[in-house]
Amino acid sequence: GGMVQRLGIAQAMLHRPPILFLDEPPSALDPSGRYELLTLIESLRGEITIFLSSHILADIERVCDTVAIINQGQLIRVENRDVLLNEFTTNRIHLEVHRASLPQVSTLLTELENQTWLNRVVQDDDKLDLTVRNNEFAQAEILPLLAAHNIQINRLEWKRPSLEEIFLTLSQESS
Repeated sequence: GGMVQRLGIAQAMLHRPPILFLDEPPSALDPSGRYELLTLIESLRGEITIFLSSHILADIERVCDTVAIINQGQLIRVENRDVLLNEFTTNRIHLEVHRASLPQVSTLLTELENQTWLNRVVQDDDKLDLTVRNNEFAQAEILPLLAAHNIQINRLEWKRPSLEEIFLTLSQESS
């Protein structure tokens, strides 16, 4: 199945068409074949307009610039991928503190308690999960606060749902 799938994709791309329609292109491919195909699709950005239909929303999230969400035959939403993902960003920050900075975390936590933009902080060893009231203020304040306390971080991530979670939310709202 995988070789037939690869052959079909190669035939479709052979003459570099300006527009290409692909329906579930990574199906029947092994993990390395999927990776190679998605990398190829990414490399064609700006050269070929590709309409990619797939139920594997992680693939769509990885390679598509614009996303159309269809539920039960109805077009629910067409949006730039990043705009859509940012719209559903939650009000949570996940912070992983470098081990060398753990002694400074207690003073950081004390100062965080006085921040009006913060609802709560949960600490689990070197990980902090912050729930914020106001994303804008939190985005502007969190890094300067960490720097002021000499906190080295391994990771700072705004929690945002996957495209799959967004699809489920939007499809439930439209039902």
